[in-house]
Amino acid sequence: MDLARAASWHRQVAAVAAAADRAGVAGDRLPVLRARLLAQQAGITDLAGQQRAPVPVLVPTPSEVATAGATFGDLSEAAIDRAIRTANQTLDAVDAELTRSDVPPTPTSVALRNGLVYGGFAAVVLIIQIGLLIVADEETVLPLLSPVCLIVLPALAWMGGFLTIGAAFRKDGPKVKRSPRLGVAICLVPNALLCAGLGVLFFLR
Repeated sequence: MDLARAASWHRQVAAVAAAADRAGVAGDRLPVLRARLLAQQAGITDLAGQQRAPVPVLVPTPSEVATAGATFGDLSEAAIDRAIRTANQTLDAVDAELTRSDVPPTPTSVALRNGLVYGGFAAVVLIIQIGLLIVADEETVLPLLSPVCLIVLPALAWMGGFLTIGAAFRKDGPKVKRSPRLGVAICLVPNALLCAGLGVLFFLR
């Protein structure tokens, strides 16, 4: 999102509103226009805070107001309608700019997002491990499957999460942050849970 561009468009409409008020035209449409301007001012200020950027200038200068006054032409109803319609279309463009989702995510949100992806694959591994533990013979088959359960499956889960993050979040840029160390820790959680469960079962026996 280009905050400066959104603020510039917003200021243009604010200048139109000020010029209309000064000329005493579009009286019945000014309250709606001003309400939209107030709402956008709050949105722009909030987004500036999120980006840790200074709040852009939103109040039009006298010269901008004078220039905007020229858009009313001969002050005919048709000219006024055209100017107000253009002002509302400009505010629509500002709204669209403010709602664009290309603001870079914060490190915390990236870690949480990646953790959820790795966690999904780790959950699948845990389900497979429990299934093998239930159906496999614990004296003959299960020992042979132990390397698969404890090494291969977590590695596949990590690789699945790593590749999924890279494919799903390309919009972050050419270097997508994939949190590989976090992924390793999460993908090893099923092993810890499985070992803990086996320890409990062994103790109960």
